Amino acid sequence: MKKCIRYSFFTLGVISGLIGIVLHLYNFMLVSIICIFINNILFCLEAIQKRVFLLMFYITIFVFLLSRPFIVFCQDKEWWTVYLEKYGEESLIFALTALGLSLWFMFLGSVAAEVFCDARKRTGNAKKNSEYKRYFIVNLRIISETLFYVSMLIYLLLEFEKLWFMRGREYVEYYTSFRSSMPYVFHIIASTMKYNLCIFLATYPVKKRVLLPLGLYFLSGVPSLIIGIRNPIMLNGIFVFLYFVLRQTIDEKEKWLGKLAKTGIAVSIPLSLMFMGAYSSIRAGTVNAAHGVKDMLVGFFYGQGVTFEVLMIGYNSIEKLPQRALRNYTFGGILDYFLHGSIAQKFFGAAPLNNINGIEMGTLSNNYSHNMSYIAKGEDYLNGQGWGSSYLLETYTDYGYWGIIIFSIILSVLLVFGLKIMRRGGLAAAMFLVCLTQVYFAPRAEATGFLNFTVQFQFWFIAGVCYLGAALCCKRYEPKVSGKYQIYKT
Repeated sequence: MKKCIRYSFFTLGVISGLIGIVLHLYNFMLVSIICIFINNILFCLEAIQKRVFLLMFYITIFVFLLSRPFIVFCQDKEWWTVYLEKYGEESLIFALTALGLSLWFMFLGSVAAEVFCDARKRTGNAKKNSEYKRYFIVNLRIISETLFYVSMLIYLLLEFEKLWFMRGREYVEYYTSFRSSMPYVFHIIASTMKYNLCIFLATYPVKKRVLLPLGLYFLSGVPSLIIGIRNPIMLNGIFVFLYFVLRQTIDEKEKWLGKLAKTGIAVSIPLSLMFMGAYSSIRAGTVNAAHGVKDMLVGFFYGQGVTFEVLMIGYNSIEKLPQRALRNYTFGGILDYFLHGSIAQKFFGAAPLNNINGIEMGTLSNNYSHNMSYIAKGEDYLNGQGWGSSYLLETYTDYGYWGIIIFSIILSVLLVFGLKIMRRGGLAAAMFLVCLTQVYFAPRAEATGFLNFTVQFQFWFIAGVCYLGAALCCKRYEPKVSGKYQIYKT
């Protein structure tokens, strides 16, 4: 029965999509997008434990890209007129087409990935871990946990420096005026905080041992929230939730989500959404006009759904973007690391990028958000305002609609393979966890921002320290019991 309902939405999505594209009927195009979105959600719910990473990404797509047109569609049958007047027909067709293509091909990519996984599924029981490997994991866990607490302490120190600077200042001044006065080495150590945490979590410690690290990680987003930046605490919350779901799925010995935890999650989600919906008004110092739970929830989704309009603004700005010999937005963060990082500055005289609103970021970087905001807002951008970005915009600007299709397939495959990667553990599992800390912001931020760490020295250095340190602790003269390594319950 459930599959029949999903197949009905799938069929309706195909038919309405074809009618909308051929006849340029915006209602049919949007209905097609809504139908494939529902199909994708139902697909994930059919096997939620192995598709939870994909499900969460669809939720963020709705929040950032689909919620605003959906709300306006429910309120006004001719919802498209306001977008045609502000941005033009071509940009609206692009926004709808890009969103529809991504949802379609993420679904196809996830189905293909699962078929591939099932075809290669190994039979029989996996070999038990050797005593050496288990002892190695114990040492790796201790080292990474210790480094996490050190890096978290320094990270919080830097966050409180921002809070101290923002006393009596407006939100936008953070983007134009803040300069840290802390030693450079502090920033290096703080930047490894997520890496240490993910290496630690990938060793699968017992529940009571992860509560404090994950609690600190979630709370580390509070200083940014006080400043006026919602993204860190939202992403941190998603990561903590997904880790508990992951452990509930693969841990056969310990229960991670009991009735109390599930009740707490069910209560906290709507309360958090209402708070975030009112936060824009709180941040601006204005009175929130929304009254009641319904209005506050609608206000949250409508406010977050501004990225749908950013798609149209970005589309209209493509021809005006800075032209350079080497320009690529899809891999912008990785490219800027090589072109403007510390090594390029020291040996090739490259111009530094301070990641604040300025002419350098607006013209020299491969950050689509800064480039587009500089074009679209001008002086307002230099004064701290700006638009976000989206993987849809960046992949389209670089590679056209084929870029959106291929990126959507690859992304869905990665999220489907995520559970398989986590079951195997090791460095690959730690790297996937690092990806999870950022990937859910891709609908309104950099396309591959969640992969930037793979080229950064800090990650590979800290991974080397943890794994080499754990290996050195596993020398043959370590204490043994009955000829075996002594393993402590951790």
